[in-house]
Amino acid sequence: MRHNKMWLVALALPVVAAAQRTPLKGKPDAAAALAVMTANVGKITVPDEKARWEANAAAWQIVLSHPGVLPKVELDRVKSLVAAISENVGKVNDPAEKERWQADIDLWRILLASDGIIAKTSVGSATVLVEKIKANIAKIFDPFEKERWQANRDLWEVTLGRTTAIA
Repeated sequence: MRHNKMWLVALALPVVAAAQRTPLKGKPDAAAALAVMTANVGKITVPDEKARWEANAAAWQIVLSHPGVLPKVELDRVKSLVAAISENVGKVNDPAEKERWQADIDLWRILLASDGIIAKTSVGSATVLVEKIKANIAKIFDPFEKERWQANRDLWEVTLGRTTAIA
């Protein structure tokens, strides 16, 4: 009898250990996603790519520090950052990366059109763009780039969730 219990423990232990390592799927945490993105941006060595991601992270910092409608000064700062990203994306040669950035820029424009809150009428369009980014992430081979884009996607999902809760 004692050996039967030991076999049961031996068989169950790997399952329990794997469950503890795997985080539960739930709502992404905006602060954690931004922290991952910001730390990851520091690892970028290509100047144009670094500039895009620094601007993107800065825009997220502003938006997340002002839940709801953005003050005009902050709205203008985010618009300027998105314009810099948009201009910089013209230098991207990889079609998949360009597609991700264009979807990101389109999401920023939707957010900025309603002063920092995605309008209820735009949630469908924004969701399609987030799904486009999500599907495109599968094309990324570099683990650091994948991590950045996953964090960015998480931030958009949090923003969409917050919008539908407010609307």
